[in-house]
Amino acid sequence: MIFYFSGTGNSLYAAQTIAKEQQEQVISIAKAIQNQEYCYEVKESEAIGFCYPVHGWRPPSIVLEFIQKLELKGYKGQYIYSVLTCGGTWEYTCEFLNKALKAKGWQLSGDYKLKMPHNFITMSEPNSLEYTAEKLATAKKQLILYNEQIKRHEVNYKKQRHSVFKSYILGGLLLSLGKSEKPFYVMDGCKGCGLCVKACPMNLIELKDGKPYWNPGCQQCLGCINRCPQNAIQYGKNTEGRRRVVNPDCKFDD
Repeated sequence: MIFYFSGTGNSLYAAQTIAKEQQEQVISIAKAIQNQEYCYEVKESEAIGFCYPVHGWRPPSIVLEFIQKLELKGYKGQYIYSVLTCGGTWEYTCEFLNKALKAKGWQLSGDYKLKMPHNFITMSEPNSLEYTAEKLATAKKQLILYNEQIKRHEVNYKKQRHSVFKSYILGGLLLSLGKSEKPFYVMDGCKGCGLCVKACPMNLIELKDGKPYWNPGCQQCLGCINRCPQNAIQYGKNTEGRRRVVNPDCKFDD
């Protein structure tokens, strides 16, 4: 089974690609939390994957919170692996995940990293179209290799060198500051189509008078702003005029 969290499709695409090759089920962490589903049966030969983006040089907090409550019935040392997607550097991200797993008595064995198109448009301009295409092509090739390694249950996890300032101080600060829903707003181009409501994995957006309204609890996945077909959703003063980024090969399940 593969547990995933995704906003713009990079991590979902990776999870879907691996699941198809491994013939495994894909489970949304956000929906599991909404439905209070934390208990899963693990088969003897089944691999367990976690696929997620990098938020502030660590896994999204929702992923770590989910692991704290997760129950894997039948776990007897089965192969556990991590697949992170990132537009830049990942620093100590996988070690944060490993610590959460260790606290449950589980062992992380596989470590796989995919550089994907940068989609955190609230902070900076997205990658150029040419560089985006290069990243996607490279990621597809990497996924072929990763699938082979996962099939073999290859043990390749080891601690990475990292910046303490980025991983613990700056990353934590960015996460705490970035979780506010207040900077979101819509421009006149909004048609009230409701795609942002469906795109929010946390189910926090609702339409009021035909316009989206953000409730507290944002995870900064940026699915709403990047997937808006009218580019009408903005975040503060930085996103107007910036190109939106969505994985073109992902099959969204909303």
